[in-house]
Amino acid sequence: MLRTIARWVSVGLLLASPARAQDAKDAPQKDDRIVNGGVQPMVIPQFDPTPFVFGGSKPEDVRKKFEEALAQEIRLVDRKYELTAAQQKKLKLAGGHDIKRFFDEVEEIKSDYARSNGDWNKISQRVFRLQRATNQPHVEILGEGSMFAKTLRKVPTAEQVARQAKVQYRDRVYWAACLLSNRLALSEDQRKALVDLVVEQTPPLGRYGDSDYDAILYQISRVPREKLVAFLDDAQYRGLTIRFEQAKRMEAVLFSEGYLTPEEPKR
Repeated sequence: MLRTIARWVSVGLLLASPARAQDAKDAPQKDDRIVNGGVQPMVIPQFDPTPFVFGGSKPEDVRKKFEEALAQEIRLVDRKYELTAAQQKKLKLAGGHDIKRFFDEVEEIKSDYARSNGDWNKISQRVFRLQRATNQPHVEILGEGSMFAKTLRKVPTAEQVARQAKVQYRDRVYWAACLLSNRLALSEDQRKALVDLVVEQTPPLGRYGDSDYDAILYQISRVPREKLVAFLDDAQYRGLTIRFEQAKRMEAVLFSEGYLTPEEPKR
């Protein structure tokens, strides 16, 4: 009997062992932060934006990338408007402000991450936006809404803007004249005379787009007939007037979409 009881006790202990092991596993573990009866504050990991925002690059390399993008934008604007040194300085200061704002926000994100006890969800959208800025500084750092873009709208003088508008207009009139040369058999001298006359006699287009050809033909139709026939023969002028009719059928669209203005050509 004693041996039977001993066997059942042994079996019971064996059966109970897994349960005790599971209980021990589920039991609260000792918190290493508890020292001398006090609780040490939890340490929030330092947020390092480099792997996320900078794509593995060093912050100084990203800053250099932004400064090169700014220099390139200023060169493009200078080529367009022939800026003075003072105008270039204003654009450089404005772009520098945009670059500084980017790095200031990186620092703000570090602080916000720490204050949120390491809650990534509270900063993730801002981090992704800064990632885009790192990859596309021309658009995200210096694009619409930036201090650079706002300053650019104010820096060029009216004279610089008008000169640039005329250069752009001449380029598009020349393009249209090349198309007309093939259809009307214009000589090089005739094409040049047509371009000079249209640019001199008519205002630049209000905008450029898919309807440039019709808009420029409409502009040519506004030039006095006697000025055109001075260098075009009868057949060429008749061929041109046929194309005038096509452009005039687009008149309402060209005015409503801003290609043309009511301004009359010079006489």
